Amino acid sequence: SDSSVEGEGFSASYTTVNAGVPAYIPPTSPVSVPVLTPAVPPPVLPPSTRCSGQVELSAASGSIGDGPGMYGSGQSCSWLISSGGSIRLSFSEFSLEAGYDFIKVYDGSSAGAGGQLLNGGSTSGTSAPAPLLAMSGTMLVVFTSDSSVENIGFIASYSSF
Repeated sequence: SDSSVEGEGFSASYTTVNAGVPAYIPPTSPVSVPVLTPAVPPPVLPPSTRCSGQVELSAASGSIGDGPGMYGSGQSCSWLISSGGSIRLSFSEFSLEAGYDFIKVYDGSSAGAGGQLLNGGSTSGTSAPAPLLAMSGTMLVVFTSDSSVENIGFIASYSSF
């Protein structure tokens, strides 16, 4: 569950089936079910509460994201990745309020004349952009959200080559 709206949850039961044993035994009271961890852990983001301002990254690879849980209203953050080699950015999670909250990725160190917009404009909604490649050795990733509806956000990983 996320950090906002709560619901009534769910209840489930199960049994194993062996010869001569009933396939279903109705529960007599609510059953506490342990939480299972996924077989493949999700990407690990650097520790932070929420993204804000600009972060400069020079490691050959890493992960970026808007922060834990749903992103906040009115966020504006950016990541300047400088590796010296070409940089590939791939999104593993992507869910932004369509038409209002955006990711822009530039090949270069600025959103102005010094940087070329890679993702054809702003990316928004729930379809992650295809992997993006900055040949200059510097990539600028900019995330902005408006003042109302929030969503899950994004996680992306980058690597240099």
